[in-house]
Amino acid sequence: MFVLKLIGKVCILPAIVVLAFLLGIVKVCVGIYNFARALFGLLIGALVILTVIFYQDWLQIGLLVIISCIGISILAAGIFLEIILESGISRLSKFVLS
Repeated sequence: MFVLKLIGKVCILPAIVVLAFLLGIVKVCVGIYNFARALFGLLIGALVILTVIFYQDWLQIGLLVIISCIGISILAAGIFLEIILESGISRLSKFVLS
């Protein structure tokens, strides 16, 4: 029985390495997207304020708000994927260490 557990733990190690590599890629992508979304969010906010002041066109303001919400939802999906990968790595490493 000990040998089977040892073989199972050794077979899990490449999966942990692949998940760790994917986690690194996801963290870099989320960080870059977060920076770009913050700059884009400042631009959208300025456009909303200027549209209210100069045009009072509520349809364009609604469109700008929807674009901003889409950007936030994409970031939330990336963070969710990051959390899923981290929990998967921690569960697999607990299995290997047990």
